[in-house]
Amino acid sequence: MKVFQPVEEIHFDESKETEEQFAARSWERHKKRNNSIVVDLFHGQYKSRVECPDCHKVSITFDPFCMVSLPVPSIKKLPLKLVLYLIDKDATIIPKKITLEDLNAKLTVEEILEQIGKSLKKERKNLKLYLFSENKPVEFIDNSKDMQYVNDSPQCAFIFELPGNEEASKGNIPEEKKASPAPEPKKPETPPISQPNPSPIQTEEKKEENTIAQPTPQTIQTEVKKENNKMVPENVKKPEPMQQEKNPDPAPAPSPLIFVKFHVYQEGGQFYNKDKSISYTRMIFLSGSTTANMLHLTAYEKFRSHILTYFKRSADSKNECLIKLEANDNETLTKEYEALFKGKPEDSRFYIINLVNLGYANKSPCINCDKSNCIACQYTEASPLTLQQISEKYKSKEIVFEIRFQKDLRMEYFSLNRCEEFLMDKITKEEEFKNITVYSCLDKFSEIEKLEKPNEWYCPNCKGFKGATKKMELYRAPNLLILHLKRFKNSRVSNYGFYSSYYGSKITSLIHFPLENLDLTPHVKGKPLDSLPLKYDLYAVSNHYGSTGGGHYTAYVKNPFKNIWIDCNDSSTHKATESEICSAEAYVLFYIKQNAFKPPLD
Repeated sequence: MKVFQPVEEIHFDESKETEEQFAARSWERHKKRNNSIVVDLFHGQYKSRVECPDCHKVSITFDPFCMVSLPVPSIKKLPLKLVLYLIDKDATIIPKKITLEDLNAKLTVEEILEQIGKSLKKERKNLKLYLFSENKPVEFIDNSKDMQYVNDSPQCAFIFELPGNEEASKGNIPEEKKASPAPEPKKPETPPISQPNPSPIQTEEKKEENTIAQPTPQTIQTEVKKENNKMVPENVKKPEPMQQEKNPDPAPAPSPLIFVKFHVYQEGGQFYNKDKSISYTRMIFLSGSTTANMLHLTAYEKFRSHILTYFKRSADSKNECLIKLEANDNETLTKEYEALFKGKPEDSRFYIINLVNLGYANKSPCINCDKSNCIACQYTEASPLTLQQISEKYKSKEIVFEIRFQKDLRMEYFSLNRCEEFLMDKITKEEEFKNITVYSCLDKFSEIEKLEKPNEWYCPNCKGFKGATKKMELYRAPNLLILHLKRFKNSRVSNYGFYSSYYGSKITSLIHFPLENLDLTPHVKGKPLDSLPLKYDLYAVSNHYGSTGGGHYTAYVKNPFKNIWIDCNDSSTHKATESEICSAEAYVLFYIKQNAFKPPLD
């Protein structure tokens, strides 16, 4: 048995050697473990350059390849199917499930939100897109991102109607809730599309609801981003007497806005049952001067329509008449809340509210109970802490609360995840048609890209993962070149939580490639090992007919002795014309370098 020698790690030091010398060392290192005729004929070499965006550390490596996978440049339409859930700022309005089909992958989040805002008559600046996992937001999507990025994510997309940055910077959200307009008339709810772990619910009319389906469990770790609040300097000069006469009662500075999240749980039924997340996180901006009593009122406003639904389904007509959804002023909300919650023991309430200790990971004591081992504890109406005090304690502009429903409640009666279908006109983006060739695919392959999560690069200088820029280039081309055209893209499209590759897509556009004289000279950066020009002739093509759900493979192969093309389809073969070879079904291309081999003997 042949024993291979251990291969040492090598690194590029531009002060000691040139890139050409380092590439040669990398190739010799590869050959120590892979010395065969396959390597001699089919293997080439990549050059990869990665740069850290913070410290600008540059890493250069040379890696071998057997096949080059070429991305397909943007074409007029890359069809995607995407499901978005729109959560209205008015909690009495049923969330909307928006299904976008044949969506152009190059549309930006900004363009999508603009169209959705126009269709629903909402201000664009108040619409924010988040990715959710296990009912919690894990990423805010910047408006410059394209929909391909959203589609590639395994999480589900939610659009929340929240105050925009302009409102947040002015702090013009009032401390006390003012009367708001009556809710929109409700549309008839559509039948359910899918609902995992369904519970049989029948109203008198025996109608079922379309729901935001609950996700399958995933283990995703999230971090709470902490930001330092800017404090007002203490040495501010007092106003002059004359100024005091002119302004005897100056308006106080507005309280900063705090981003508040309400995670929704139900308590476990037994001691061995864990509390479970039962619905998506509710989010809102509130004034820093919001008191505990005001926060409880806000939480009630978010769930009062669901409580009313519970009363209707449990035939509790006495309590049902307490809630008047058509009135949403502060006085009505306070009256309803006091009738349903005020003065009642904890175990007789629908839910309790817990404040999450954001300093638990750092073993900091909870601001609410002063215990260092506290993860979350009850935040009652009598708590003296305002949101601003909590924010300053945790040095965070974000505060997390838990809405914990009692364990014995029939949660299906609340319909916490109900939604209704909303049909939108097709969103398109006209682009100039591109004549795609194998050369444009090679150009796309060498474009600089930014490494996004979860493919970030670990910077040895910064000691952390960074969204570095990366550039791949061909450095050495083999005598037998295999080019793979990346036509397939699997993506999750589902009813919130169910993923299937059958919803992927295939790029079916014609990609032009030459049968002779493929010139790689502009695309290969290294010096060839021989004096032959980097020109190639096609000798085989692998074709794919079908889609991501299934298909059939055939092949075209060139007979070098008779100089004819053969169509190979399972057990049958027949002669093919050159005009048939370049088709929209071409998937893998096989090229041979001109004059690299001696001609066959007659």
